[in-house]
Amino acid sequence: MAYTLNDNLKRWAEQYETAEFIQSDPVQIPHRYDSRVNIEISAFVTAWIAWGSRKQIIQKADFIDREIFKGEPYHYIVGNNVEPGAAPEWKQYKGSKENFYRTFTYADFHDLCARLFDVYSKFENMEKALQAQPGGRPLEQLQRLFGDVKGVPDMETKSGCKRLCMFLRWMCRHGSPVDFGLWTICDPRNLIIPLDTHVHKQALRLGLVKRRTPDLQTAIEITDRFAEIFPDDPTKGDFALFGYGVNNGKVAPVTTEPEPEKEQPTAVADLSIADVLKMRLFYDNAAAEVREIWESREKARKALKATERLKAHPIDGLHNAGLLELGEFVVTFAKVLDKRETKLSRAERDVIRTIGMTAFNKTMQKLIADEKARNNSNGGLAMYMGELNEFFKGWKGSRIIARFTVASPGSSEALKGYYFNYVVPTFKHAIWEAGERLTEEQTERRLREFSPIMYVERVNEETGVYSHDLRTVADLSNAELIEHIETLKQIAAEEYNTFIDDPKTL
Repeated sequence: MAYTLNDNLKRWAEQYETAEFIQSDPVQIPHRYDSRVNIEISAFVTAWIAWGSRKQIIQKADFIDREIFKGEPYHYIVGNNVEPGAAPEWKQYKGSKENFYRTFTYADFHDLCARLFDVYSKFENMEKALQAQPGGRPLEQLQRLFGDVKGVPDMETKSGCKRLCMFLRWMCRHGSPVDFGLWTICDPRNLIIPLDTHVHKQALRLGLVKRRTPDLQTAIEITDRFAEIFPDDPTKGDFALFGYGVNNGKVAPVTTEPEPEKEQPTAVADLSIADVLKMRLFYDNAAAEVREIWESREKARKALKATERLKAHPIDGLHNAGLLELGEFVVTFAKVLDKRETKLSRAERDVIRTIGMTAFNKTMQKLIADEKARNNSNGGLAMYMGELNEFFKGWKGSRIIARFTVASPGSSEALKGYYFNYVVPTFKHAIWEAGERLTEEQTERRLREFSPIMYVERVNEETGVYSHDLRTVADLSNAELIEHIETLKQIAAEEYNTFIDDPKTL
């Protein structure tokens, strides 16, 4: 049996929508409370700051909860924690330009608190405040209620409204170990999936959506696709995409026959593990590995004296069970990777894993080499020295005739060029449009302040006070620079209604 995409999405959703999910997600902050109003306030503030890495969001939300709210969000907002007649503590931040979090100042935090104060001064809870709003969907009502607060986009922007959609998911989904289900104002069938760059990228890779603009329409299209799988609860698909990301596309079992080769090869970066396991190339490499081990085993058997016996090996049992037949081997290997194989011994699983991973690595090396050959304008094979060494290892014993040329700086310099020559100027223009005049140097520093990966944060264990150093682009690896740029793309879309094109598009 083979799982369909829908089957796998259902498996991931069930696997990851558990109480354990809370421990590594920002939703853990409002889960500290039982009171409805405390949950609403904590959840809304946590959602408001929710961009960047989950770790950084959790750190800041925890700081707000412990050091500002002091475990009493409602009392902090309405002023019950101060002396009679005194103003609520948040009023001290009015007009403050001191940085609060990423693009937010303490003045922005003041404005958010002021709006929450208005809500809870007039209404018993936030749901009743929304019910008092004119018609429309809860998303639109939230936007009207908090529309003049920085970070809360209005309906006219191109934003995906990720943070508001996430807050509504927390409040409106019932029967979940993660979400609260406090509100009845919104049917879970009408919720929209929270869309950030990571979710968008996963949905594109899975073919759930074709739109490359991370706006609300894209979020709706992904939600509509999930409605086919989870008709009564489409945002359950958020957990499925989380599972897909955690597993890096790992799906099992796969079919027992390789798929026909496609006319247009898929980019190696877009291949999932399941895609590779279905390839004829992987089957051939796996067959070669099995054959080599078995031939070595037979050779050793023939070399024995008449009175000697070959020491038992797990591969004998696998052979007798027919699990070295290619189709069965691939299915079993997929089960071992997915930790669903329970009938085999640990030693047998280790043999399957070793053979499969060797075949997988050889397959990937060949795919990468072929892709580089296709993409190289002069038909040459571009390799870094480490890759070159691996290439020679793969052709051990063969005669190779080659001509070598030392190329100009590669992807690292190209990535930095994309960042400094396109991303920074695009942001500079967007910031100018927002009314702030910055030089490119000032803009680039601002971008680093926006991005969680640029911070090396420390906390004084005695005082609990955070401090940080700001990294430079020169300090980053290629992978870290890519993460920095991806964060900026999200901020550009949500805060400045500006879309940063990918290098390939340019």
